[in-house]
Amino acid sequence: YLYPHYRGGGDVRVAGNTVYDNTNNGIYLYVHNSYFNHNRYTIADNVVHDSGRGIYIDQDYSDVTVDVTGNEVYNSSEGIYFNMYHSYTVTALIADNDVHDNARGIYTYNNYRPTFNPIVTGNRVYNNTGEGMRFSTYNTQTSNVPDLSLNEVYGNGGTGIVCYATHAVNILYND
Repeated sequence: YLYPHYRGGGDVRVAGNTVYDNTNNGIYLYVHNSYFNHNRYTIADNVVHDSGRGIYIDQDYSDVTVDVTGNEVYNSSEGIYFNMYHSYTVTALIADNDVHDNARGIYTYNNYRPTFNPIVTGNRVYNNTGEGMRFSTYNTQTSNVPDLSLNEVYGNGGTGIVCYATHAVNILYND
């Protein structure tokens, strides 16, 4: 559980861990009221399984950059979940992850006017009981424009890719 509050943060890296058997979340980043700093967080090369949410990023009143790369996430409710609030900018790279056997693979929810235009590339998202990838927004005042490329999305129980965007979206070369 990472909770940089107010003026906290900087460059933080969570890498090379095995995280499992947690009730609520495997890796949880809650960035709240860090609007004085633009912080960068990297969650990379972890194995996360048998947890409520595998990797959960929760942003509120903060400009933030988050890279979620090279992780394996399985047997969780959501494999990778971004939840964004309020009028700030979230820059995200979600790349080269292996997300499988969850209820939902990759899920983002954009609420109350944040700007969220993630680059989602090179992920394998498969055998989830629900949707493979879902990009949702609460209303049209938000900026939700994912760029999806070179992902393998297959064998999921629901729709492979669901995208509720506010502008044109690039969805290229996904299998």
